[in-house]
Order: sequence, then C-alpha cells, then structure tokens
Amino acid sequence: MSEEQPRTRIRWGAVVLCTLAGAVFVRLTFAIAGGDKAEDIMLSFLVEASAAWVLLALFFVLERGFTRQVTRTVTRQVQEELVAPLERRLAGLSTRIDDLQANVDEQIEKQHSWHHDLVTAMDDMAFGNVAAALAEATRLKAIDSGWIRVQANADVKGIWLAFSYGAYFQYEQQVSDNVIMITAYPAGKPDTFSPVSSSQVSEEWRPDETLVEVAGRIKDKLRQEGHYRQPNNRPDWSLAARNVQRALGLTLPDDAPITTSLHRLTGDLAITDRGVEHLDGRLLIAIADVPSSRKGWNPPCPQGLDETAWQIVVQEAPGLIGIGRRLFPYGPSIKTWIPKGTGYNA
Repeated sequence: MSEEQPRTRIRWGAVVLCTLAGAVFVRLTFAIAGGDKAEDIMLSFLVEASAAWVLLALFFVLERGFTRQVTRTVTRQVQEELVAPLERRLAGLSTRIDDLQANVDEQIEKQHSWHHDLVTAMDDMAFGNVAAALAEATRLKAIDSGWIRVQANADVKGIWLAFSYGAYFQYEQQVSDNVIMITAYPAGKPDTFSPVSSSQVSEEWRPDETLVEVAGRIKDKLRQEGHYRQPNNRPDWSLAARNVQRALGLTLPDDAPITTSLHRLTGDLAITDRGVEHLDGRLLIAIADVPSSRKGWNPPCPQGLDETAWQIVVQEAPGLIGIGRRLFPYGPSIKTWIPKGTGYNA
C-alpha cells in the first residue's frame, strides 16, 4: 500500500527575511574586521556555509525518513488499537443481529415449555405449584384481574370456586403475605356476583397448609351459612382442581385456544374478554353484544350445545365481565387485594 506524504508549505517570506538578515550580518562582519582579514573571514564563511548545506541536505533526508517512520508507526497503532477492535465489534454485532431471530425463537420455545410445565405440575396441587401458575397467568393477563373461576360441582348450576394468588395492600404498602385466596359462590342466590352479597365465603390458602385444610374451613363456613344442605353446594375438590388446571392450560401457553383474559370456564364454553366463545374457536357472543344487566337477556342456544351450560353462561356473562375491577378497586387508603403479577404486587 502506497503512503501519501503530506505536502510541506514553504513560508517564502520568512526565507527572504532570514536571507537578508544573514547578508546584513556578513556585511557588518567584513566592515568591522577590515580589509586585512577579509580573506580569512571569507574562507571561514565558505567552510561554514558548505557545512551548513551538507547538514541541511542530511537533515532533509533524515527528516523525511523520520516522518515516514512516525507516520507508519502511528498508522499501525491506530489500526491495531482503534480500527481493528471496532471492525471486530461491528462484525460481532452483525453476527448477533443475524442470530437475533433464532435467539428470540429459542426464548419463546423455552417460555412455551415452561408454561406447559407449570400446568402439568398442578397434577400435584401443592401451594407452590398453584401459586406459580396463577402468578404467571396474572402477569400475562391470561386470567381476568388475577382470578380464575371454575365449576366445582357435577351440577353445572351448582357451586363454583374462584382462585387468586396475591396479597392485601394499603397506602401502596403490602400489609399481608402472598397467599392463594379461594372464594366459594354457592348456588341459589339471586345475585351471586354482587360485591355485597352474603352468598360468598372466602378462605386463605397459606404456604404451610394443604388444600385439604382449606377445603375443610370452606365447608364449615358453607355449613354455618346453611348452604351445605344442598348437594349442589358441596364442592367436589377434585373436579374443581382439575378445572383450574384445565382452565390455565387453555389460556396460559402461547398455543392455547383462548387468547384473551379468561373470566370463567363452564364445560366447553368460556367467558372471555372477547365475549362468550367455544373452545373450538367459535365466538358465540361478541363482547359488544353482552349487556350490562342480565335482566330480559336470553339469547337462543346455538345448535349442538348443552342447553343448561348455555343458560348458565348467558346468566353469568353480564355480571362476570369486569367483576374483578368492581370487587377490588385500587385506592391508596383502601385495603385492597392485588393479585401477584399486577399493580403494586408485580
């Protein structure tokens, strides 16, 4: 590679000035020395002038060589210390961009597998397994406001249970441990979904307890309030647990058939943020067509669907959509239940 040397600009004014000054000093030297010493002065002047020209030529040659050497050295250092590392970084960045989609796909696949593992782990209804699945579903808004509501009795008109993993907050400060709240909604009341209704009982499932212990306390409360006499108000906990697992499996993974927040699952019918939909992908009632009140609303059952399940879903849809926001409003001075994975409990 050829190296282009920088051109040196000659300052002719300075050259002329120095030449004239030198001639003046030489003339003064002859004048002061007198004529008898002029020959010696001239000889000395010629010797020194010759030496000066030789030194000038030598300096010119050495200076150009020195300049080339310094230029090569500096260029090499810049190449090694600045340019080459920058080129390597750019090449590495280009490689990372080329691999970006593959890395994203790998991360998606890991999360996909993890979500399926969360659902599968609920074969063992230990506190940690249920809490982990509920927290992730809440974080992804796969379930409505951090709650999952399922059928808990063989009678589709019977009692149903709601599960949520979270804690109470007040003035933006957590005032309780994260626990799983289980709320039972018995059948036979005029307005199951009213926040002031006495027809619901709740119990906390703590990390050091089994679900069997919590089920016992809920049974006692149902009995104390007179609900347990009705067979369809006696929770089948195996059915309820299986329905919780099934509901999360239908909405948590990326390949799940339900792609919006799930409010409640009844058989193969789901109340979601889309409205009322079938698990086969059909949207049976759009959210815009669900009224704010169930009074006088009785859309016909589509052919081939279970009539009883359809009537339950139609009855519950107006009250369930948005129930979480009505039951648990946010407010700094209100003791508020906030599911893990949302709000202050993120």
